Amino acid sequence: MRARMLAWLAGAIAVLAGAPAAAPAATAYVLTCSCADVVEVIDTATRSHAGTIGVGSMPQAIAVTRDGRTAFTANVGDGSISVIDGATRTTARTIALGDDLAPFALAVSPDGATLWVFVINTDIADEELLAVDVASGAIVDRATVPFFAPGFEQIAIAPAGDRLYAAVTLTGQLLRFDLTQPGFPSVDISPADPNFQPSGVTVAPNGTVYVSDAGNGASPRVWRLNPDGTTIDAIPLPDPGGGAPAGVALDPAGARAWVSGTPADEATEIDTATKATAATTGVGGMTMPVAVSPDGDAILLGALDDPLVYVVDPQTRARVAAIPVADTPTAIVVAPTPPRPAAVGGRPVVRSVSPAEGPATGGQEVRIEGANFATGVRVLFGDTPAATARVVDFNTLVATTPPGAAGPVRVQVVA
Repeated sequence: MRARMLAWLAGAIAVLAGAPAAAPAATAYVLTCSCADVVEVIDTATRSHAGTIGVGSMPQAIAVTRDGRTAFTANVGDGSISVIDGATRTTARTIALGDDLAPFALAVSPDGATLWVFVINTDIADEELLAVDVASGAIVDRATVPFFAPGFEQIAIAPAGDRLYAAVTLTGQLLRFDLTQPGFPSVDISPADPNFQPSGVTVAPNGTVYVSDAGNGASPRVWRLNPDGTTIDAIPLPDPGGGAPAGVALDPAGARAWVSGTPADEATEIDTATKATAATTGVGGMTMPVAVSPDGDAILLGALDDPLVYVVDPQTRARVAAIPVADTPTAIVVAPTPPRPAAVGGRPVVRSVSPAEGPATGGQEVRIEGANFATGVRVLFGDTPAATARVVDFNTLVATTPPGAAGPVRVQVVA
C-alpha cells in the first residue's frame, strides 16, 4: 500500500501574503583570472556589482540550474564543487570529490539533479567524466574520456539532458558524449573543414548545436549542427579585424545568437532565422565570455583586456553599462534570481513535497521546497522523524520517508 504525503501549507500561505518586493530579474556569476577564491556577482536589474561569494580553491568553471536556485563551481585547486544558494548568494555546502580529482569543467542536468564534471585524475594520469548526484554529493558513475586539454574547452548539455557537447580548441574537435550509455561514449562530430577551430558551443531549445569557429586564420563562422552531429550550415561572421570568435550564446527562444571576440573590440548578433549579422557598438574592448540573461533583456560580455563586464541592450546592440570586476573575466553565467521567502520569526516553512506519495514501508526520497532550511533542522512525517534529512540550500532539503500506516500525513520541518 502507498501512503500519500501532503505538505502542510498554512505557514507557506502566511509567507506569501507578506512577501517582500520581487527579487532582481537575474543574477550573473563571474569567474575571473584573480587568484581570489570567489565568484563575483552582478545584479542585472541594477547593472551593478553585487558582491562576491567565497568558494573553493581556484574555481575553474561555473554552471547554474535553470530555475536559478543553485550554482556550482568546479574548484581545481582542492578537488571540490562549491554549491551556491541562488536566493542567499552564499555557498551552502561543498562537495568533496577527492584529493586525486581536479575538476575543470562542469554542466548541470536540465532537472538540476545531476552534475557532469570533467576532472583530471592524478592517480591514473588521465581525464574522467563524473556523474555526481547533487542531493547526496556522491559520484554515481564515471568513465575515462579522451584527452580534453583543460582550460581550452567549452561544454554544453542538450535540452533533454541525454547528450553533452565539448568544443576543444587545442585539438580542433567537437565531441559529443552520450550520457545515457555506460562509459559515456564519445564521438568526434567536427565539421569536415581542415580549418575548424572551435572556441565555444551552446545548444538551442530545439536541440540544434551552435559552434563558434575561429577558422584557424581563415574566415570565422558559426556552425549549426543537428543533434546527431550532421551539419546544417555555417554562418559567416564579419571580418574579425584582429579579433577572433571566442564564445557563443543564445537568447531563450533561440532566435538570436551572440558571438564574442569578433569583430575586434565588439561582438556580433546573428538572426538565426535569416542568418543576418550585426555588430554591437560601444563595447570598446576585446571580448571573450558571453552570456544572455534568462529573459533575453541583457547580453553580458567579459573584456579580455580589462577587468570589466559589459552589458549590451539586445534591442539596440549598444553598450549600456561597463561593470568593474577584480580581474579579466574567464566565465559568465546568468540565472533567474529566486525569491527568498521571509518566514515569520525565521521558522522553517514547507511549500511543497515531491513526489507526493510513497510506499508505506518507507525509504522514499522526497524533495521538500520552502524557506529557512538551516543545518540541523528536523523533518517529521506525521509524528515520525525522517529516516534521513539533508539541507541542500536555504529553500530546499532532501529527506527519506520512514515506515508508516497508509493514508495522508502532515510534513513538517522544525528547527
